[in-house]
Amino acid sequence: MRRKSMLLVLGLMLAVTMLYSNVFAAPGEDAQATSSIVKTSLFSTSLQKEMNVNVYLPPGYNENEKYPVLYVLHKLDEDEDFWFDQVLLDEQTDRLIGLRKIRPLIIVSPQYDRSWGLNSADEVGMVNNYWHVGRYEDYITKDLIEFIDSTYSTQKSRSGRYIGGTSMGGYSALLAAFKHHNLYSKVGGHAPALFEYMWEPLKQMAGGTDEERQQNNPTWLAMHEKQNMLDIYVDIGDADWLKDGALRFNEIMQDQNLKNYQFHYIPGGAHDAAYWSSQAENYLLFYAGDTK
Repeated sequence: MRRKSMLLVLGLMLAVTMLYSNVFAAPGEDAQATSSIVKTSLFSTSLQKEMNVNVYLPPGYNENEKYPVLYVLHKLDEDEDFWFDQVLLDEQTDRLIGLRKIRPLIIVSPQYDRSWGLNSADEVGMVNNYWHVGRYEDYITKDLIEFIDSTYSTQKSRSGRYIGGTSMGGYSALLAAFKHHNLYSKVGGHAPALFEYMWEPLKQMAGGTDEERQQNNPTWLAMHEKQNMLDIYVDIGDADWLKDGALRFNEIMQDQNLKNYQFHYIPGGAHDAAYWSSQAENYLLFYAGDTK
């Protein structure tokens, strides 16, 4: 009897071990057991130069599955490493996938320089030896998406494509989504750099006329075009030096009375990586939290 009991216990332990080892793996022989970040690059035809991009592949990534894709844009003076090295978005994503709070997804963090995501010039260049000009909107909304969809196993419809960003990246993400409803279903501005009247250094990058600048201002677009095709998430800390622009944006959006818009005003939140990292779980639940 003792021998049978021991064999039964060992069998149960083996079954539990096998079950645990497959929690993060999708069906299929080629599924990876843990997440990974692929550091790669693409040649942008819009910019006529090589651009770096980091791609997070979830635990269990399998070529036989189709994954939603979240594009995340960095703040000013950062690069494609920001979201993973400072915000630690990959660690939060691993944890929430493991807890089955979010669906497995691909996360793309691209280089896009100090460009604000604008089509600011036909040729790549610099303004005041600091700002990057070129067809960066086309790079983000065309070249980057085409590269990711052709390289990885993605859901290629707008319903499975999201975009978000911090500070300058929040501005760029909202602009891209507001101008390209056909590409994205969800957008997040996380402590976004927003201006009702465009910030002076942006004016020459955003267009030569008032009309062109208005079409490159997410706040103006929110005021004049009802954004009812997107799920929209905006957050800002009450200690953030950019809060006035976000609060004005929120007033405009609330006037539209949209069911698909949410705003979060976070006590103590500053304009830094510590804030964005503290909110990363909420961001991920917004983008990928529907696990039904």
